[in-house]
Amino acid sequence: MSMNSLAAIGAGLAITLCWVTPSMADEATPIEPGLWAYTANTFVIGVKSGRQCVKREQVEEFLTGPRNRHYRCTYPDRSIGGGRISFSGDCLDKGDRHRYHLVVRGNYRPESFDLEGSVAGPILGLSLTLPLSIHAHRIAATCTE
Repeated sequence: MSMNSLAAIGAGLAITLCWVTPSMADEATPIEPGLWAYTANTFVIGVKSGRQCVKREQVEEFLTGPRNRHYRCTYPDRSIGGGRISFSGDCLDKGDRHRYHLVVRGNYRPESFDLEGSVAGPILGLSLTLPLSIHAHRIAATCTE
């Protein structure tokens, strides 16, 4: 796996939103919607930072189901509640050649969250398990970007 591929997985953990739970739009959410700043860190790629507008219906996906355009990911094990987050699943590259297993756990508050975990799979030609972390905080109630 190239440095760019690992970067895509790490950054995708924090920023890409695709799946919506219909009932969440009507309920209180674990974190507040709005403009969020994030930092994703992996051993190989270092730190990636950015901002993401998170709508109310995107909160659960933002916390427990990241995806990106380079990988097809499924997270059958997800849990949010009582200030704790956990999820695990697998991502396949576009050619279905490489599978990466992610395990992530952490804590959340209405305006921030901290996640720690690992990604395991073929990385730089070796079968490795590497640490990852994602730290995010809400910087505005509305999105201007």
